[in-house]
Amino acid sequence: MAIKTPPHPLRASEVERFERNLANWLKLDPSDAMYHRFQGILESQIVTLQNCGVITRQGAVNLHARMGKARRDKDTVGAVQKPEGLQLV
Repeated sequence: MAIKTPPHPLRASEVERFERNLANWLKLDPSDAMYHRFQGILESQIVTLQNCGVITRQGAVNLHARMGKARRDKDTVGAVQKPEGLQLV
């Protein structure tokens, strides 16, 4: 799902900043406290983008959905790659 960036350069850079923050958030381990702080930052950023008129209400909903999908995708890939440890036979 591609996000259309607004024509104004400042607005486009704010959406790009969200994209970078989302990518960095996905690199963190959910057991790390920074993961939860970063998630709050992303959610605040979405609210700020909407309040400043950079994105619409629907755009905010789309970004929240994108966060959820990205997290689920990462969890799915991580579950496949994680070794299950020792198994008693």
